[in-house]
Amino acid sequence: MTIDITADNQKTSEQLTGSRATELIQACLRLKNIQTQLTKLRTEQEQLTKRMLELSDNIIPALMQELHCQQLVLTGKVHVELHPIIQASIRSLSSILNIKDEDELAEAMEKRNAALQYLRREKAGSLIRQELTILLGKGNQKLASQVRQLCRQLKLPVQLEETVHPQTLCRWIRERFEQGREIDQQVLAVYVSNRAVLK
Repeated sequence: MTIDITADNQKTSEQLTGSRATELIQACLRLKNIQTQLTKLRTEQEQLTKRMLELSDNIIPALMQELHCQQLVLTGKVHVELHPIIQASIRSLSSILNIKDEDELAEAMEKRNAALQYLRREKAGSLIRQELTILLGKGNQKLASQVRQLCRQLKLPVQLEETVHPQTLCRWIRERFEQGREIDQQVLAVYVSNRAVLK
């Protein structure tokens, strides 16, 4: 049942009388107020974070470097120091393979290979993690078992993990509920509740 509580709806005004109806309306209005406050706080937090990063990463370091100052002590025992921030990355193979332009793809692969060769040359090859992933898709239990057996024969450590994505499981459970079919809620750790959502 949908109830329209706008001021011009006379029929609804008669339906929603009594303390429980008043409590419902007040709870909905409090929820809306809290959602509005949270939206404002998130926006304010984003703006403050941007301003903080501008000061800490750009303005203050530039001024301290200009004044040849590595440390600064302010009144109230506030210490300001410059610390180096180091950022580096080697582009993943999967992101490179998504590049459509052949020249750009070749350049990205060349840079990646050069970076990996550099690490090996510098005796830092241990930083490179070896990961082997084989995507077999749903319903390929027999093939997965055969691949695992082959890896064991080659004395390769292999771990096979079977997973079900939570959203896939929830969709299946919802469909079963809608069909009126039984579900072992304890085995599947099913929790069902209701949520008030304002739009």
